[in-house]
Amino acid sequence: MNRKITDYSEIIRVYNTNGRSQAYAYIRKQYDVKNPYGIINRIKQSRIFNYDEETDRFLETSASGTDSVFIGLNELCQSGRIAGTNQQIDSGQNMEKLIKDLIEDRLVQLSHYIQMNQLTRTVLIDHTSMKADGYHVIIH
Repeated sequence: MNRKITDYSEIIRVYNTNGRSQAYAYIRKQYDVKNPYGIINRIKQSRIFNYDEETDRFLETSASGTDSVFIGLNELCQSGRIAGTNQQIDSGQNMEKLIKDLIEDRLVQLSHYIQMNQLTRTVLIDHTSMKADGYHVIIH
């Protein structure tokens, strides 16, 4: 059974101190996730942690309370501009990014149950786990 990931800072601590492979092992063990790569990618794209590609480390941004989590009323009412920058918001790009993120989340979720091997051209479906998690499997 998968547990909801709540302590991202611990994952970041393991990643920064022991490396990427140990962070993957930690996520697999603690949260029963078979493919932790998507989780690390989501953390890299989040605004809470900054990822430095040169050092392969995460840097936690200095946040003061709820100010970093929630945007202010002035930023919310600022039409057509991203807060803190001079970029125009392109709603088409935002919608495309949202759809991409939703598809990525769905694929990560499905990767817990389905594995494809292109070399042998086989698809492995963990039917028992899917049924246990409330899914119905119909094969045509």
